[in-house]
Amino acid sequence: MKISPLFSYVVLERKKLQEKTSILIPEGYEKRNAPNIGVVKACGEMCEDSVKALTGKEVLFKQHAGAWIETPDGEEYFSLEESDIIGVIE
Repeated sequence: MKISPLFSYVVLERKKLQEKTSILIPEGYEKRNAPNIGVVKACGEMCEDSVKALTGKEVLFKQHAGAWIETPDGEEYFSLEESDIIGVIE
């Protein structure tokens, strides 16, 4: 499913938390404690050109920014405003 965010929103595919442990982890822990890193999948039409150029690149974003979204297909993405992006990971 193709996502086209509105206004100045950016949709990311967020990295998953990768921990090897034998401890039972509560449901929702991975979402709350996932790294603040994601790959930009789509940008809204009101985003700056410099942000639109980040499509396909890995970025770092603020700790408490954005929200998880789920498509009807069951795919999970992360949505945030362009101003919440801190930098590009190279």
